[in-house]
Amino acid sequence: VGISNGKRSIPSQSEIETELLLLYNQEKKEERIGIKKIFQYHRIRTWTAALTILSSGMFLVYGCLVLSNDIIKDNMFLNHFILSIFELPSNVFGYFSCTYLGRRLTMFKTFFFSALLSFTAALINGKW
Repeated sequence: VGISNGKRSIPSQSEIETELLLLYNQEKKEERIGIKKIFQYHRIRTWTAALTILSSGMFLVYGCLVLSNDIIKDNMFLNHFILSIFELPSNVFGYFSCTYLGRRLTMFKTFFFSALLSFTAALINGKW
């Protein structure tokens, strides 16, 4: 490597260390960015709030309602396995939907459809 760079001799360990020390001292020191400085921009605040609301909603719907369903009351591991198996077609559909329709359109349609079904389920007052 040294010959291809035009250097004929191999540098010693001390030469390498002094050169690295010079480069390190010349390098501009990075300043710490606090949370106040990050959130002074409107767009970051807006997207953070929106993603927090969406993530909380997804956790409540998915984590609390879907995975707490009891198909088999005696065996929670088999219960979780069956619920996971039912998710496979939706994962395949989500992959192809994101690939061919786009992530934003797929996300919007999914949340809109979920909200529509949630409001419909709240209005239906029937026995299961």
